[in-house]
Amino acid sequence: MNHITNPHMLPKIRSEKLTRAIRGMPCDLMIGTFIGIPCSGVDTVVGAHPPIFGKGTSTKVTDLSIIAACASCHDLLDHERNQQGRYIREKYPHGFWEQMFKAQNATQARLVGMGIIQVDGADII
Repeated sequence: MNHITNPHMLPKIRSEKLTRAIRGMPCDLMIGTFIGIPCSGVDTVVGAHPPIFGKGTSTKVTDLSIIAACASCHDLLDHERNQQGRYIREKYPHGFWEQMFKAQNATQARLVGMGIIQVDGADII
């Protein structure tokens, strides 16, 4: 099996329909709560690309990994520019990643429920 290690070489899904569907969802990320920053509200929610493998210079991870995130939480993901985001990752690394994966699962379940991501025979329970 050929292992790809360059993020630019990974296959990526880009879908405007998927990213548009996330607008107006509740914030699934909620990482500001670690340090008392409330979410900004559903009117600011967009699809945030998590800082996982596949992210690189001038490239984001696949749209299948995006998370519904309000403006406050989305800003906290940008740790290169956001000191509070860096603090959360350094002070609460396990909590940060646990919340990241919970949020990703919640967003994907909402997208399946809306029919944006289709999984034959799937039930949301």
